[in-house]
Amino acid sequence: GVACDRLPRGAVLLTATAGWSTATALQSMSRGYGQLLGARALLGFSQAFCSPAALPMIAERFSARRRAVAGAIYSSGIYLGYALASSSVILTSTLGWRATSVVVSAFSAAMVPTLWLSLRGSAPATSTAAAPSPPPPVERPLRSVLCVRSVLLLLVAVAFRSFAGYAVGAWSFPFYRQYFP
Repeated sequence: GVACDRLPRGAVLLTATAGWSTATALQSMSRGYGQLLGARALLGFSQAFCSPAALPMIAERFSARRRAVAGAIYSSGIYLGYALASSSVILTSTLGWRATSVVVSAFSAAMVPTLWLSLRGSAPATSTAAAPSPPPPVERPLRSVLCVRSVLLLLVAVAFRSFAGYAVGAWSFPFYRQYFP
């Protein structure tokens, strides 16, 4: 989030997408657990920059009337990604996991220039209303947010929901394969 506040968000998003693609390619070339773990860590690190860059860009580029739809379309990408990841099992059984990683990397690498072109062609939405003045800077922003009990509870709930989602994603295919060959 700090990087997205201090650097151009489009550049952050492009760099994150390129890093995501590179990490997937490195995964296919790994020769041991340590290299695979490093590639997966780079993948997660790169992915962590996407939403903090994309969500404010959506808010800037869409009018208040269209913003909810744009955010919903963006959020739907997560579930489309889950579906595509599940279907990659078919590719893996045919090509192997290394070749599947190369295919996924090539597809995501092709998205980098597509994203660049779409960012070049879009401009922030203009508003006729006067922009509200920004709030005064907070001395310790992380502490001021984390000391709110509802925020902490929400973060814990999101963590549990994410872990549950990953568990379902990881174990549903083996379950169905075992019980419905």
